[in-house]
Amino acid sequence: MPGLSGMKRAAFVLMFALLWGCSSMPSRFVALSEAGGPDVPVGEMLKAVANGPVIFVGESHTNSRDHYVQLEVIKYLYKHGKNPVIALEMFPEGMQLELNRWVDGKMDKGTFRQMYHSVWNIPFDNYEKIFDYAREKKIPLVGVNVRKELIKEVSERGVGVVSRESLERIKFTPCSEEPEYARTFGLGKDRVEHESRMIYLCDAQRFRDAVMAYYISQLARMDKGTVVVLLGAAHAAKASVPAMLERQMNVKYSVLMPESFRDMTGKEPDARLADYLWY
Repeated sequence: MPGLSGMKRAAFVLMFALLWGCSSMPSRFVALSEAGGPDVPVGEMLKAVANGPVIFVGESHTNSRDHYVQLEVIKYLYKHGKNPVIALEMFPEGMQLELNRWVDGKMDKGTFRQMYHSVWNIPFDNYEKIFDYAREKKIPLVGVNVRKELIKEVSERGVGVVSRESLERIKFTPCSEEPEYARTFGLGKDRVEHESRMIYLCDAQRFRDAVMAYYISQLARMDKGTVVVLLGAAHAAKASVPAMLERQMNVKYSVLMPESFRDMTGKEPDARLADYLWY
C-alpha cells in the first residue's frame, strides 16, 4: 500500500487528468465592440476568424482551458483546409531546427521536453496536446520569441544593448512614445519617463513584442497557411504584438482573449483589446 505522500501525489495526478479531460470550449464567446458586444456561437466565431491570415490566441500560461481553446482553433483550421502554422512565444527563433525535428518525428518526447524546459518555465503538460497534435498532423511549429539572455540584458540596461539596425528592422519605439500601450497596461507617462527601472522593463516588453511581430510577419508573407500565434494575453492584446505587426505589413488579423485578462488591466475589455473574449 502506498504511503501518504505517494497517495497525495497519485490524487494530484488524477485531479489534474480529470481537470484536463473535462476541459471544453468556454460557454460564452463575446464579439467585442466599443460598447461591449453580443454573445456568438463558437462555430460562428471559428468560421469568422478562419478567414484571416493571422489569429492571435492569448493565454494565461497555466490555465488549461486557454490551451484547450488554442488547440480547438488549430483543429478547426486544419480540418477546414486552412493549413495552420503555429507561432510560439514559448520558443526563441533560433531553435527552429529542433522544432522541425519534433514535428518530423525525429525527436523523442523526453528530449523535446528537456529542450522546452531549457527555454520556458511553464509545465510542459499545459502544451503537450498542442505539441502532439502538431506532430500527428505535421503542422509546423515556429519559435518567434527573443533569447531570454537578451531580454534579461535589455531589462537591466535598456535597448541600447541592441544595435540600431536591429531596432529599425523590427520597427521598435520606446514605451515613452507609446501612449496606447501605456493606457492599456496602466503605465502612466510620468511613471515610464521618471522611473529608470520601469522604462527598462517596459521597453523590454515592447522589444519582445516587436521581435515577435517581425517573425510573425515573415511567416504571413510566406502565405503557406493561417498563422496561429500562441502567446501570453499581455502580448496578444491589440496594443502589443498586433500593433507591431501592423507596422511590418498590412494584414488582417483576429485577436481572441480569455476574460481573465481584465484582471491584468483592471478595465472592461472592448474592441481596442481584442475581437473576441471567452468566458
